[in-house]
Amino acid sequence: MKFVLKAALAISIALGSITTPASSNEVDSRGGARTVVVPLAPGGAGDKLGRMLAQRLTEETGRTYIVDNKPGAGGNIAAAHVAKAKNDGSTLLLTTGGMLTLNPHIYKNIAFDPIKDFTHIAKWVDSPNILFVRTETPVNNFDQFMTWAKSGPQPLKYGSAGIGSSQHLAAELFQTRTGVEFLHVPYRGGTPAVQDLVSGLLDFSFSTTAGLAMMNAGRLKPLVVTSTKRLSMLPDIPTIAESGYPGFDASAWYGVVGPAGMSDAEVAIVQRAVEKLARDEKLAAALEAEALIVDYRDPAAFKQYVQQELDSWGA
Repeated sequence: MKFVLKAALAISIALGSITTPASSNEVDSRGGARTVVVPLAPGGAGDKLGRMLAQRLTEETGRTYIVDNKPGAGGNIAAAHVAKAKNDGSTLLLTTGGMLTLNPHIYKNIAFDPIKDFTHIAKWVDSPNILFVRTETPVNNFDQFMTWAKSGPQPLKYGSAGIGSSQHLAAELFQTRTGVEFLHVPYRGGTPAVQDLVSGLLDFSFSTTAGLAMMNAGRLKPLVVTSTKRLSMLPDIPTIAESGYPGFDASAWYGVVGPAGMSDAEVAIVQRAVEKLARDEKLAAALEAEALIVDYRDPAAFKQYVQQELDSWGA
């Protein structure tokens, strides 16, 4: 299996104009609520991105779109739910890269085909992960972290948003490249993992949005980033690639899919909403300030990208 991660996380909390979409028990006056399924727990980056999309679709169409959080099993629960839903455009999935490109290789008897069971609508954003430790942890750079990781009697514990999540895969690649063993503690979202890091139950974690929020609150500090280039909003934080592990790249991505067989008209509605979000310069700047980089791809390019990543992980 090739340890190459291409991915995306996204955030809307930085945009003061974003409001909370309807809750899951509200019903659209045109015949029922339309759903954006998010494979992660409420409060994290994926949840916020899903709410941003739901709000934009509600504004664009006049229909009510709600967010339905279905965390667990590395996103397989959410993906299977959407794969079996009606293909009338009423159910969408904010998908992570790992759900469609890695999970089919690591889970037995997976309940969906990442190509055949979905309509691939748009890829939206990429984001690297950042390695965070608590502010009081007595390591202040990558070399000190590696010394700490190698010297302890027990492996350092880290949390992730679940098996197959971008944080998990970043840590697995990190472990493989460095030869240092770590203990994985999977959660049902990235925010709970960061909360337990802050509370002292974990030693470190790869994160973006939740970690940055705690960094800004003075509770966490960043040591390295997992992209091949430094982040504009953290220019003094080196990459793992420049810290002795050339070519290291463990980023995440988010896109939007629906059940297979959606009509061209329904696909166009969602695609336009994502494209408008992607081409909003103020939004892109706000996302970049949060280490989130727009990488919009239309349905054909997105489907090709998923197939390439699926093949890469299976190589």
